Amino acid sequence: MLEFQCVLRTGSYDALVYKYNFNKGDYNAIKSVLNDINWDTVFDSKGTLACYEYFNDRIYELIDRYVPQKKRKIKQKFLWLNSRVKKAIRKRNKKWKLYNATKKGY
Repeated sequence: MLEFQCVLRTGSYDALVYKYNFNKGDYNAIKSVLNDINWDTVFDSKGTLACYEYFNDRIYELIDRYVPQKKRKIKQKFLWLNSRVKKAIRKRNKKWKLYNATKKGY
């Protein structure tokens, strides 16, 4: 006798995502820190890419320090409904609309 078990995960799950709340950022503090940096001496002997990386690092450091984060709960109802399945559904619907518009089989 052959027996097997098939276990499928159904239901939903909640994901917690942190996003920056830019509406509540302390932009005066960011502005004062950026004004305190002597940009001429910092960028004096560096190349373009190095200057960009330094500026980018400072901006993200200030965002981390002065812009609060908010928790956002994302609830996905169907575990099997991932991006690949959604793309296939959109493709199917697009083909169906084309078929209905032309009434020709492709």
